[in-house]
Amino acid sequence: MTVQRGTHILIVCIGNDLVADDAVGFHIYNRLNASGLPRGVRTLYLAVGGIGLLDHLDGSEQAIIVVDAVKFGRMPGTIVRSKWNALPKAAHSPVSIHGIGLREVFEIVPILYPGMYTDAIYFIGVEGAEFNQCGVGLSPMVEGAVDEALRTIGTTIELLQEDIQ
Repeated sequence: MTVQRGTHILIVCIGNDLVADDAVGFHIYNRLNASGLPRGVRTLYLAVGGIGLLDHLDGSEQAIIVVDAVKFGRMPGTIVRSKWNALPKAAHSPVSIHGIGLREVFEIVPILYPGMYTDAIYFIGVEGAEFNQCGVGLSPMVEGAVDEALRTIGTTIELLQEDIQ
């Protein structure tokens, strides 16, 4: 799908702000909002993602960028950028203690709300190191990767906006 004129890009930042590197989405959300976003770009913070996203979709989203911490086995702080549908599927059950995940939401939206769906969904992840400690900040390698993640988000926004010209 190409992004249409008058596009609206939604950046969905995921992460528990109380749990070490899982909080990277929360930190990126705050930095994005403090920096000023281009016209037509809005942000959303969802602590654990999932079904709550449906409450925030209004059909104007022509592209979605999901930002989250990941455990892909790479060096902590590594930035991963991918089309959503190219991400590896988790081996666990699709319903977790967090409820329905974003993958399942993106699968049901075109069925339940066909006018609110875009297939222009991108993922930007930051490889984390620590996901088991509450009340501690980001690990140094993940904290050091926040600026690169913001640049990657900026580049992704620019590429999406170029599609409309």
